[in-house]
Amino acid sequence: MKFNWISLVGLLLLSQPSFAIDLAGGFIRLMPPTSKTTAGYGKLTSKVDTCLVSFSSDVANKVELHKHSEENGMMKMRHVERFLVTEQTPLNMESGGYHLMLIGLKRPLKDGERIVIQAQDEEGQRYPLTLTVGRDY
Repeated sequence: MKFNWISLVGLLLLSQPSFAIDLAGGFIRLMPPTSKTTAGYGKLTSKVDTCLVSFSSDVANKVELHKHSEENGMMKMRHVERFLVTEQTPLNMESGGYHLMLIGLKRPLKDGERIVIQAQDEEGQRYPLTLTVGRDY
């Protein structure tokens, strides 16, 4: 009986999706080699409500979610502390709107390189997001 119980628990764990977050069209803008910042884009979706609170990557000192907005006829960029991704509310990261800022690049990025950014939710769960470096996607 004990063996069957352990087997059942193992099967249930294996049947659970490992990631609640999916990234489509993820890319990082290729910048000149001397640039210390760049931006990441793509569409994050989730089948369960997931509140993202931070991002990180080995290639940058900081990764932050930012949003462009217009105030009094001026475009401003603000750091977004948290974003709730749901089935009805994906996070569309595109030029002129939400985007990831990679700040303090530790090295020049190469065209076609795949970069992993870790998204973290309010529970501490991490989700690896893979973005491709390029001029424009």
